[in-house]
Amino acid sequence: MKTQIQNLCTFTAGLPNSKFDKGASTEQASTLLVTGSAIGALGEVLTAELQSVTEKPDQNYNKYYLKAGDVLILSRGSSIRAALVTDELASSRLLANATITVIRPDSTRLLGELLVTFFNSELGQATLTSLQQGAAIPSLPLKDLKQLEISVPDLNTQEKIQQLFHANITAYQDTIALAEQQKKTSTTVMLQMMQGA
Repeated sequence: MKTQIQNLCTFTAGLPNSKFDKGASTEQASTLLVTGSAIGALGEVLTAELQSVTEKPDQNYNKYYLKAGDVLILSRGSSIRAALVTDELASSRLLANATITVIRPDSTRLLGELLVTFFNSELGQATLTSLQQGAAIPSLPLKDLKQLEISVPDLNTQEKIQQLFHANITAYQDTIALAEQQKKTSTTVMLQMMQGA
């Protein structure tokens, strides 16, 4: 069944830099900020890329804190990517900056993994690119994003997609870690051989 995303989700724009101070403070609550560079190609949030910011005491951030299942879409720039906020990430005080649109699916009808999978697919990328406006810094208009129609399978099928989504990220990360370890081991052995050890 195809339906417009706005029928299944709520949307929030990320916060502009004026709403917080860069860097952590010991006096006020420190918060992590998701920027475009923290949205990975596989649909994951790259924790090493999160920035520490300090909340301003005169601001109310409650409606902006990210929750598990939220979908983050980089809506400005030429590289559109989407990522999912996991349970682990949501346990932190996490905000999105202004280059990101936060999509909060109604989890009784739509799982975030389905949206991220679609947005990061070739079809999703082509669809989102066709919606972009602006030449110098392309942007994805919220109005058009809300009206985007996607195929939404039943929840049982979505749960299978959810499992595959997380298994794919884990398998990829494990493969990269193994390749890095192999590279280190090979380099060490070659250096030892060069030194006659």
